[in-house]
Amino acid sequence: MYGMMQLQRKVKVEKFFGGANHKQTREEAALGVSNEELTFREKLGDNRRNPIVVTDVPQEFVEEMKAAQTAAKAKEENA
Repeated sequence: MYGMMQLQRKVKVEKFFGGANHKQTREEAALGVSNEELTFREKLGDNRRNPIVVTDVPQEFVEEMKAAQTAAKAKEENA
């Protein structure tokens, strides 16, 4: 009786969350996203939250970060 109630509860939860309540396969885990995210991508075609991959960083930004880092170190040493 108790097992049947647990199963019914699990089915209700899976329906509510759209099937997001399952163990990930190795391939899914390698993607680095949650079950919920995978469900949105598959069932709803919602790919707005795909990761943004930065392949090129402007040299100006790199120089600004180096200058900020140097300034922070100098401030730390003077304190």
